[in-house]
Amino acid sequence: MIVVLVIGILAAIALPQYRKAVEKSKASQAFAMIRTIAAAQESYYMANGTYARTFDELAVDIPWTEDIRWLSGSSSSAARANNDWSVQFYHEASGEAIAIGRISGLYKGAGFMYFFSNKVNMPNNTVVCRERSSSGGVTFDQPRGTYCTKLFPTLPFIRF
Repeated sequence: MIVVLVIGILAAIALPQYRKAVEKSKASQAFAMIRTIAAAQESYYMANGTYARTFDELAVDIPWTEDIRWLSGSSSSAARANNDWSVQFYHEASGEAIAIGRISGLYKGAGFMYFFSNKVNMPNNTVVCRERSSSGGVTFDQPRGTYCTKLFPTLPFIRF
């Protein structure tokens, strides 16, 4: 009986740490994708004076094939997705960005944005963590900071 109790206590302690490790592993795929697209967008901008509006304009292969949007609305254009993530371009008068967010799982609605230019005081050329609290896409329904503050404390954090 004591052995079962000890195993239960150890499992209760280890399970949250295991979930964090799994999510950080999945996020590494998102980080690689957003950095690759950001570099391709910067190259495109240097050559054309504007940012690309579609993935086909970039010299990068995006293997994701679905068209599920983490962000929705007129400011969101081209989108590609797999089972876990949606990546898309964000174009608005206030700036240009790449958004990549979770579309399924425990942290659905959380993700990252990379701003190229903006007029709303977001850091340019930096990956920021985002928990979506507004309508118009996949909404994060966990308590504030559950994803960004606890899993990625070194990244700037925005919630809107």
